[in-house]
Amino acid sequence: MNPFQDKVVVITGSSQGIGKYLALELAKHGSRIVLNGRDPKRLEKAVALLAGHSSQKPLVVQGDVSNWEDNQRLIRETLDHFGRIDIVIANAGVGMTGPIETSDPHAMKKVMDINFTGCLFTCRAAIEPLKASKGSLLITGSIAGFHGLPTSGVYSCSKMALTALAQTLRIELADTGIHVGLAYVGMTDTEPEKMVINHDGTVVPRPDYTLHTVPIEKAVLQMVDMLRTRRKVEVFTLLGKLNALLSRISPGLIEYILTRNYRKQLKARAMKTD
Repeated sequence: MNPFQDKVVVITGSSQGIGKYLALELAKHGSRIVLNGRDPKRLEKAVALLAGHSSQKPLVVQGDVSNWEDNQRLIRETLDHFGRIDIVIANAGVGMTGPIETSDPHAMKKVMDINFTGCLFTCRAAIEPLKASKGSLLITGSIAGFHGLPTSGVYSCSKMALTALAQTLRIELADTGIHVGLAYVGMTDTEPEKMVINHDGTVVPRPDYTLHTVPIEKAVLQMVDMLRTRRKVEVFTLLGKLNALLSRISPGLIEYILTRNYRKQLKARAMKTD
């Protein structure tokens, strides 16, 4: 039996990256997809990608998740079009790079607005229709949310806050039948045009990671399996599991390792500029 057949799935941030490939995978399973994002051209590309894998055209609702009215409109237009909502994946997010000391305050607020407030607004707007369907609410978190990371501190803050959000929602919605899941996604491959916010507020290409990244398709399959089994929490990748464990039992060790590595980075950077 296919648990996703004809299910109405809303995915924020689905014009690119994990969100887009989640839409593709669930469309292959027969779900009725609602795409959401800020960039109309990227949304068009996502529609084209799905066209060859589903007989049903996705609903596209352009909008900014950090805006409460846009979240309300996303849910309203979905209900008007499909009459129900079965799954909501709060996936929209943006990366940021640079130390907090030199980061632009407006850029830092923007990251928090998209990554945390945007997720909060999406979840809040989706609760009533998900009560009716006893559906699933899946939040895309990150292993960066286990411990504050140098040069990714604001991003870590925004992802760490999602843990509290998911925990609170599980308690408050315990008697509603809604499944609340949190996926701690590791570092994944992504499209070449993926951008992040620089410390000065400019938008720049995502830096290449020195650590191993996993194929985006693998992360997507893990998230789909979370929905299938209605699991509450899943930590992806071996590095993520180790990070989660050490952050819980020995946070001092994690801080020592990160501090040592950061000092090495600063030293190497200083030598290059000399």
